[in-house]
Amino acid sequence: MADWFAWNGVKCTDYGIHVLTHPAISRPKERVTTQAVPGRSGTLTITEGDCVYDEFIATCECIAPNPASIPAFSAWLHGPGVVMFGNHPTGFYYARVNNQIDFETVVRGRLQRKFIVNFRCQPFLYLLGVEIIVLTSFSQIVNQGTVFAEPIITVEGTGDIDLTIGEVTLGIAGLASSITIDVPQRLVYNEGINLTGSLTGDDWPTLPVGSTAISWTGSVSRITITPNWRVL
Repeated sequence: MADWFAWNGVKCTDYGIHVLTHPAISRPKERVTTQAVPGRSGTLTITEGDCVYDEFIATCECIAPNPASIPAFSAWLHGPGVVMFGNHPTGFYYARVNNQIDFETVVRGRLQRKFIVNFRCQPFLYLLGVEIIVLTSFSQIVNQGTVFAEPIITVEGTGDIDLTIGEVTLGIAGLASSITIDVPQRLVYNEGINLTGSLTGDDWPTLPVGSTAISWTGSVSRITITPNWRVL
């Protein structure tokens, strides 16, 4: 049965909670502004950039057959995390739970409690089952999602390296063994040590829809990419 949601890898049914109504599968709203132009009919639409979307609220209506499970459930379900829904189990959203939850009596004299959980979700659904990409020679990789991806890239090698991903070239100075370029977090590190100063470049690399060429100069033994494919 799909009467569940999962929060940070744990299903609500583990707490005796069941989903009555899942959130609708919807497309997030593109972030735009409109402006009236004197002498022109209609309005001018101005976008903030390619694939810039607002967060959205995903609402689950749930039931707790036994109210004794509510304290543990409430302690578990809070703050930021990742959420999966039983009606859409192909991926997950980054989300946060910060609404008040009222556990209402379903029928007077019965134990069951019904309640609403609102997940404030970031706009993209991240696909599950995505394979890690390992490169030892120049290659083309194909985005399996429907919007650009922000990968995590680990480069293993030594010395000065220029890494080109699509139209972005990154310079890595004096690599001793490996370096990780975490595009979603905008971090560069190795074993917890910040190495941002070792990296130069005009932009963070992304993987657009379609094929992206990856090449490099210098002594590189292997490149490992967690692609983070995602869809709207």
